[in-house]
Amino acid sequence: MIEAIIKLITSNIFVLIITIIICMMIVLFIVKKLFKMAIITIWILVFYIAYLFFTGQKVPTSKDEWLEHGSEQLKKHRFEDKLKEMKDNVKDKMKESIKEELFKKGEKELERELEKEREKERELRDNSISI
Repeated sequence: MIEAIIKLITSNIFVLIITIIICMMIVLFIVKKLFKMAIITIWILVFYIAYLFFTGQKVPTSKDEWLEHGSEQLKKHRFEDKLKEMKDNVKDKMKESIKEELFKKGEKELERELEKEREKERELRDNSISI
């Protein structure tokens, strides 16, 4: 199978030229993508170093310092810790809002009860006046 394809490519000059052009385009595409990724990575690194410099933090100079600094930052900003903190905040806010709602409902019920008592007092007064 592969031998037949190689024989077809090498036997016909037109097919050989098309195959070479396609291969060159694929290589060029891959090189361009890698170059763009390298440029983006360099820009991110430059902005990060500028951020460290302007915030007064120590800028790592060696590979080991970079790795240590990166691991410190990952430990400092652990995703699980942030999620736990957010979960606790949401719990607290929900408890507070539930308490407020219950308090408001309790106040409304008390007001209704007071209004009923006032109505009863008015009726008693009206009945006592009419007698």
